Amino acid sequence: MRNLKLLSLFSMVCAFSSDAFADTISQNVWSLAINKHDSVAQYTVAHAYNPLVENKDLDCETNQFYLKSKNKKLQGCYDKSADKYIEFLTKAAENSSPSPLAQTDLGIAYIEGELVAKDIKKGLYWLEKAASPISDKAKLSLTEGNSKFDKQLMKNGVGLAQYVLGKLYHQGIEVKADYDKAIKYYEMASQSDDFGSYDAPQYQLYQLYKNKVNNPKMALYWLEQSLGNMKYNDEWDAATEIVDYFLDGGQIDGSKSEQPNYPWAAKWLIEFVKGRSLKDETRQKMAFQLAWLYLNGLGVERDPKEAATYYHLGMNINPDVNFDIQSSNEQTLQEQFLLNVIKPIYENIDNNQTIEYSAFFETIYPDKFKKIQATLDYANNLYIENASKTVEAIFGDNLKDEQIFYAQLDKELQSYSDLEEFPHTSPLLALAQHRGIAYGFYRDAENLMGKSSNELIKLYQAALKIEPNNPIILYRFGTLYDFILQDTNTAISYYKQAADLGDAVANYRLGVIYYLGKNIEQNYHEAWRYLDLAAKQYYVPAQNFLITIDKSHPEFEWLTTQYIEHQQTYRSPTVMVDGEDWLKVQKANNPSPKVIYHLTKHNSDRNGLKTYEGCKAAIELATQGNTLAQRELVKQLNKNYFLCTPEQNLIFSWIDSIYRDDQYKQFLKLKYYKFTKTDEQYQKELNNLADNQNHYAIIELLNNTQRYYDSRDDNYLSKIKMLLKSGNVSAAELLIRYYTLDSYLNSDYHQIPNSIYQHTKAILLRNDLANYVSALPEQTYTEPKYIYADNMLSSSDIYQMWFELADMHEQGVDIPKNNIFAYVWYSLLVEHNQTQALNKVQELKAQLTAEELTKTNDKLNQYRNLYRFLPLTHVELNQE
Repeated sequence: MRNLKLLSLFSMVCAFSSDAFADTISQNVWSLAINKHDSVAQYTVAHAYNPLVENKDLDCETNQFYLKSKNKKLQGCYDKSADKYIEFLTKAAENSSPSPLAQTDLGIAYIEGELVAKDIKKGLYWLEKAASPISDKAKLSLTEGNSKFDKQLMKNGVGLAQYVLGKLYHQGIEVKADYDKAIKYYEMASQSDDFGSYDAPQYQLYQLYKNKVNNPKMALYWLEQSLGNMKYNDEWDAATEIVDYFLDGGQIDGSKSEQPNYPWAAKWLIEFVKGRSLKDETRQKMAFQLAWLYLNGLGVERDPKEAATYYHLGMNINPDVNFDIQSSNEQTLQEQFLLNVIKPIYENIDNNQTIEYSAFFETIYPDKFKKIQATLDYANNLYIENASKTVEAIFGDNLKDEQIFYAQLDKELQSYSDLEEFPHTSPLLALAQHRGIAYGFYRDAENLMGKSSNELIKLYQAALKIEPNNPIILYRFGTLYDFILQDTNTAISYYKQAADLGDAVANYRLGVIYYLGKNIEQNYHEAWRYLDLAAKQYYVPAQNFLITIDKSHPEFEWLTTQYIEHQQTYRSPTVMVDGEDWLKVQKANNPSPKVIYHLTKHNSDRNGLKTYEGCKAAIELATQGNTLAQRELVKQLNKNYFLCTPEQNLIFSWIDSIYRDDQYKQFLKLKYYKFTKTDEQYQKELNNLADNQNHYAIIELLNNTQRYYDSRDDNYLSKIKMLLKSGNVSAAELLIRYYTLDSYLNSDYHQIPNSIYQHTKAILLRNDLANYVSALPEQTYTEPKYIYADNMLSSSDIYQMWFELADMHEQGVDIPKNNIFAYVWYSLLVEHNQTQALNKVQELKAQLTAEELTKTNDKLNQYRNLYRFLPLTHVELNQE
């Protein structure tokens, strides 16, 4: 019975403030307990008398407590007493406003028989009194009286009593086992305010259904429920149990398969490793398990980068891995990979010493240098011998994934160490070289220390022999000739090969070389060409490159002309002349619309219309036929932003020349009226366009309705559905916002879950129509699991949602008919054990062409990964 008492004390500490059971009792508490019959004070005094709790106050002995009082006759140390403890517990329990904690402790005391004569009937009586939900009348009485304590604490103990009763009937402690009663009390405790969040009753329900009642489905449900607040689960390892359940073949309906259920194991592992507070040992083990799943594509998309990241995470927790990994039918290979490939790279990190390899070192200490090199070579060869067989079994001929894995692990290792050089990566690179992977050679060449120029060249040549068209290798080989060997022409040849293959950094470096005239003839034409290419590839150093030239240079006029005529798709470089911005000088001496517009555009991060001066210059340029200025001015219409307004006939002609969609042309022309007409006229024209079924006008009206919280009736939704019928993504966005607002504005709380359901469904529908996936628009999260973040949705809700989406695509209900997406959603349902979708998958597959099937499988692979984060609850209580 000691475990019941310990649990009681633990719960009281969690429930009360830190000074509720202080070793010093104040006169006020004493008076409230003795004179005012305050149950909270009585319970506090009772605990002070408890002989099982040692005093930590230095003023008194461990078997005493201190009463602080102005009355010197009362002040001093009082002996602890079992009789007084029971006396004050009884007073608090029998109080007109009783303390359930006191009733619970009194019940436990009678059952244990340690501080009072054992009396099982009395014990059950007080526990059942405490376990009864507190009445509304009692709740009101808790706020009365003069106690300085938070009297709401008096309701604490209800859930604890329910839990203790559940445990008594579950384990048959001092009473006859009664599983129905145990379930009843555990379920009550799981929903109680003061105890339900500790997850102890949920976990005990799991144990009961698993080991006593033999109901796997309900056992799984309660195991999942017990994981809500894992920091209190030190007495059990529910996280490991749920993962092992699925890895052992457990299914979401409680049945068992001979094959591991990797998808659900992966879902939980991701949940635990990324988002939960676990013991280091458990988190490390789970990181390794998750790494293995990503390495082999078990339950998740095969992803070598993620695998390397999780292996690094596990080793970062503790490099000394000594436990066995019992997780799958591939246990032996899984353990071999960890111990033969991963662990050796980490275990000697702290023992490695950075050695300044140089010609001087080798000259002065040739023997020491050779000895160190021989030691490293031996260690690498031994590592290769043990590791190569394991990686061969994992990757086979898939050297591309193997290279990705090495590169990511190498990247993690670099962030792991504070050393400038990373000798611990040499085994990894040696293994890559042994396996014939280019990364091992060119990454090794980046570690310059201890390598001669000829050795570096041989490493790059070996890498290029394997991957002759790899722009990374070509660029880095170029840097060797550029910066170390000072052979500019050879460097340029490699840079150009890399640039032709789309390498932005190579374009930038070529631009710099031609601009500086580094060991070649200076060529501004080539400099501009390559810098512009790099800038268009969003390489920031190229975008910010300062072109500093002398006015007397023969290329000056050409360069400034290029700059002015440049169609700026990025923040372009500034032309500097004699230390001044050339555009500023031009504006001061001979201002032209082009100079003013480009100057304001450059200074306003690509938007030259943010100032009135720039706006007027843009209008003048557009009037002269500058199409870039025309487009930028027209764009302002949709942004509801104009510092200056072009003439109507001009901007209408620009709209007609730029766009083909007649509805969009009408809408943009209408927006022009917003800047030149009254709001009344604009609204009238907007309504006329909407009446004529202009989709853009309807969207604008619906946006205004949503924005100003106007009354939204069935007509609002019918307009959205009309737009959805044509596949309008903006309509789906409106639907998302509609249900977001609906959940907040709806005064009937019971309608909120349906709004959340519809809101989530609208997000998935928007993603289908837009052919992309993003997280909730009002959140900054990018992980797709946040689409299902609301805990009001169960997995059965999500499956129903998927069925509805599949049917909408298949039948063309409210959206355009699309068999590809219908097939994708039905396939996901089948993969999640929703077998009723199987016939639909087979029917649709027969209707799709080979080309459509290829697109469908690509989308299915994407959705498998993006929508794997279902709510981690599979069964509802009312399903039993």
